[in-house]
Amino acid sequence: MALTFFYAFVTVNLHADTLLEFDFENFRRGQVTGPHSAAVPGITGVHNMANNGVEQFYGTNRKLSMTRWAGPVNFPELTFTTTRRMTLESIEFSHVHNHNPGFTTYPTYDVDVQLDSGSGYTSIGVFTAEPSGYFSEKIAVPGLLLPGTYKLRWIALVSPNTNTEFFGLDNIRLVGTDAQVVNVDIKSNSIHLCSYGPMPAMVAAILGSDEFDINDIITDSLRFSGAEVKLVGKTDPDSLCSRKDVNKDGYEDLVCNYLTMDLGSINASTTKVSIVGDLYDASKFKGVNRDRVNIVKYPCSGATDDDIVTKDREPPQRGFGNH
Repeated sequence: MALTFFYAFVTVNLHADTLLEFDFENFRRGQVTGPHSAAVPGITGVHNMANNGVEQFYGTNRKLSMTRWAGPVNFPELTFTTTRRMTLESIEFSHVHNHNPGFTTYPTYDVDVQLDSGSGYTSIGVFTAEPSGYFSEKIAVPGLLLPGTYKLRWIALVSPNTNTEFFGLDNIRLVGTDAQVVNVDIKSNSIHLCSYGPMPAMVAAILGSDEFDINDIITDSLRFSGAEVKLVGKTDPDSLCSRKDVNKDGYEDLVCNYLTMDLGSINASTTKVSIVGDLYDASKFKGVNRDRVNIVKYPCSGATDDDIVTKDREPPQRGFGNH
């Protein structure tokens, strides 16, 4: 199990969602350990406040995870488990520190956020706890979460504070995509909607990598940009797509043809497109075309069943490489 980073996808809009959330409103006051407040299917979490528990914070009238004597010994920790592949984009949370003037303690200090993905804790970001106020942080950690158990902790980089001060956490959110994100290549970066005749199909390659084996894909689960789009090929699901290394990187890719007439509900635009589908391990994947695709819409009227390519009639093959 490991958190695998692939920064090439950071700039792609994946419509990120909250995978796991702790707002502590479901905790009772003084509760030290408890479950998440919300989560997508396939992920669960438990938060532990070490030595204090949840308290009502007067400044926000909210329940917060409170840690007294914050430092290398006392710190809040979150454990979460995934049963299928997901893509983590960021860890977001709010925090507060109630420094009391006149005490010989630290008015400000840095806090190191650390993640253990199975081989020990590593730092993923540092922020400053201010003397007072309610602040929010966002730490970008794009990477693949494989099924397994992970730990997240907040270490105050100071000697322990007194029990009259605390480090508080609120609204902890793991943000990302409920699927493994991979790369796709559209040929030739132009989709003619509702076209028919000799080339009524769009060709797309789902690219394999050291983290993604295209043989794990259930081919008849594939959907283009959420639409019910027919694959061109024989009716046998195993022959709907071909396998070849289109980008010459040493990994097998899955090349599929989609009927463009089935894309009539998509608006004409220039945008990024995606292919989604299921994997044999019950996970999902989302393939994103990193280049923008020009979507051209033609009138759909006049087409007949004889004009389009069906699953039993294969269109001419297009090559990759020259766009």
